[in-house]
Amino acid sequence: EAFEETGLKLTKYSYRGILTFISDKYETEYIHLFTADGFEGELRDCDEGVLKWIDESLLDRIPKWEGDRIFLDLIKKDVPFFSLKLKYEGEKLVLAVLNGERIV
Repeated sequence: EAFEETGLKLTKYSYRGILTFISDKYETEYIHLFTADGFEGELRDCDEGVLKWIDESLLDRIPKWEGDRIFLDLIKKDVPFFSLKLKYEGEKLVLAVLNGERIV
């Protein structure tokens, strides 16, 4: 999937967690979350959006869903494999469950 979307072949990566996105507007999505710190190839254009490298220090400044902040923080803290369920009503996060425990 990474190669298909980016043109990069991952050489060192970790399976970090599974995300469940539930919405009153959209179909439920299950996302398998990986991080990578080794790759080969050149970044190429993608038909699903504009790809751009950004410095990690700028990540907090870009717009994102409230639930994205939760899983990005888990990755930043190097939390081991996790399951995160996020439920939205419109664009408002109304429920977040981390490893079976409600956190929002």
